[in-house]
Amino acid sequence: MENKFSSSAPSATPSTSLSVEPQAAQVPSKKRLGKKIYIAIAAIATIAVILAAVLLVPQGNASVISLGVQYSAGEKLTYDVTTSMSTQSGNSSTNISSDSNLTVDVVSFDGDTYTLNYTSSSIAASYSVTTSQLIEVKASEMVTVLALLPIGLQLFGETVNGSSPFLAAVFNQSQAQVGDTWQIPLNTGEPSSAQPENLTVTFKDIQDLTVPAGTFKVFRIDFSTNTPASPSPLSNVNLNLSGQSYLEYGTCKQIQSNLQVNISSAIASSPNYNVVDSFTSTLKQDLQP
Repeated sequence: MENKFSSSAPSATPSTSLSVEPQAAQVPSKKRLGKKIYIAIAAIATIAVILAAVLLVPQGNASVISLGVQYSAGEKLTYDVTTSMSTQSGNSSTNISSDSNLTVDVVSFDGDTYTLNYTSSSIAASYSVTTSQLIEVKASEMVTVLALLPIGLQLFGETVNGSSPFLAAVFNQSQAQVGDTWQIPLNTGEPSSAQPENLTVTFKDIQDLTVPAGTFKVFRIDFSTNTPASPSPLSNVNLNLSGQSYLEYGTCKQIQSNLQVNISSAIASSPNYNVVDSFTSTLKQDLQP
């Protein structure tokens, strides 16, 4: 019988070969590429503006100034102090100035009262003069002391303890806002003289201040008086003061201060005179315990 099936292996079926050639990536036109760059730059600029607004604009309570003083027991602060006085009486004038070194040692703090040791060293007429005084100041009065007077004037116990007429009104607020202006009534105790009615205190901006002791974040206080006209030409003695204090933000430590006191007189039948006293102090060193 004839075999109808062939035993030979079937021939391979020819396969169709598909050749896929890689196509070159489409290069965007210069016009499209430039447009994308501009969009990216605009996005980056927008993000930068948003970040700047968040980081640079004061947020929340950034403008609130705490008026609590924070010294540490064992802390030692050293200041450079300069005092000067110029007088003019008729055709005669004099000018005197001196430099000194003042150290404030924080001896102790019991939660209510600071015990401070003020030591001042100066050279006058080739002689070295050193004075030291131990004083106590209530924590509630420390801000008033530090805010209105250069550290050099705080050596006098009667001033630090609050009997000075310029410190009679204690800052009884626990905080202030940048831009606040306070009017503090004054009484010099001299009814025969024209005297300031108010001390104007303005809380200025918060800023960085660099002094020999380092760079500190501070808030500035401006203060001044305005003497009204004297009620009597026979007793026309006017007293005005102005100055600035820079206190560390958060601790109220005095970093830098200046004060100018102007006393003038135009008493009948006497030569007119004018006295200008200037006091400046700058923190030179702050040693922590």
